[in-house]
Amino acid sequence: MLLRYVIAVIRRAPHFSFPPENMEVMPGGSANLTCVAVGSPMPYVRWRQGSVELTPPESIGRSVLVLTDIQESATYTCVAANEMGRIENTTNVTVKGNELCCCLSDCLFFDSLFSYFTYIPSFGAFLHSVL
Repeated sequence: MLLRYVIAVIRRAPHFSFPPENMEVMPGGSANLTCVAVGSPMPYVRWRQGSVELTPPESIGRSVLVLTDIQESATYTCVAANEMGRIENTTNVTVKGNELCCCLSDCLFFDSLFSYFTYIPSFGAFLHSVL
């Protein structure tokens, strides 16, 4: 008896199964940005900021960008590519405490570990306090 097998390989462009999410951190904080993409063949996944590559292009299917001592808000882009296509997803890391509040009532934000501002509506001003 002669058996014959047919193997079909389906090739697909990458798509994000776990796209990166926007994050908020305090000044000096840290964050792990994770990006997962699938496709056939499995895509290479990497991070960049503008045109600067931040991770090696050898990561297959998943890449984690570890950020430490974050002082400024920034935008990062996850890129996934295989021979069938290329996709990108942009995420923002926002440093809290470096901007004024959107709502002036009940406004409290920290500018460092031991210092904070409170908005006093009756005075129309911010009060700086040191712990």
